[in-house]
Amino acid sequence: MKSISSLATSLFLCAALFIADSSAIPPREFGLQANSPQFWKLISKDSKLEVVAKGFGFTEGPVWDPAGFLYVSDEEQNRIYKVSAAGQKSELIALGDPDGSTYDQNHQLIDCASVLRAIIRIDANGKYTVLADRFEGKKLNSPNDVVMGPDSAIYFTDPTLDLVAGEKQELPFQGVFRLDAAGKVTLLTKELSQPNKTILCGRQQAAQHPGLRLSTRWHADQRPHLRRRTRRQGRRRT
Repeated sequence: MKSISSLATSLFLCAALFIADSSAIPPREFGLQANSPQFWKLISKDSKLEVVAKGFGFTEGPVWDPAGFLYVSDEEQNRIYKVSAAGQKSELIALGDPDGSTYDQNHQLIDCASVLRAIIRIDANGKYTVLADRFEGKKLNSPNDVVMGPDSAIYFTDPTLDLVAGEKQELPFQGVFRLDAAGKVTLLTKELSQPNKTILCGRQQAAQHPGLRLSTRWHADQRPHLRRRTRRQGRRRT
């Protein structure tokens, strides 16, 4: 009985110390750092970080709608949510491992559906249509991020980061692709290892690589031919 009492006391003290130590951790501070003075023309220096909604798992692919809400992918809960500026959260669709999202030229939601291994379009009622899931007859890996180009085509990255365990990788590379309005999928490059995020800056598309601050840029120029320019910014920890 004495040993049990000692054990209980030890556990209580450990818990108390943990709580005390946790309470001593200062809250994380939010701050903005601009790499260009042009940033401050978009965002006020006095901007504050506010929690809009809670209860998510691992969020990805936020897309703002001018109507006053945000679409957010949750990879852990396998949902895409619609979140209002007031914090109200509603489910748009239950979907295995949704990832990056954007809008097409008709302002329809486009999402990288990792488990489906596809690029899909989702309507306001949560119904989806597969736009592309293969290249030259072979399944895509696990589309990760997507953006609409100046030519109204859809550009997306296709690493193997979220390839479902046990499923076969059919493409022998991880690529960056272009999907046009007619449904044609064009390979832009297969030289990158695990291309991740993709953004558009003016006429340029950039794909970022996990683990390295390595960004690869192309000039889209209204046609699928892209000219690549790579800049290495040094390693970073992930």
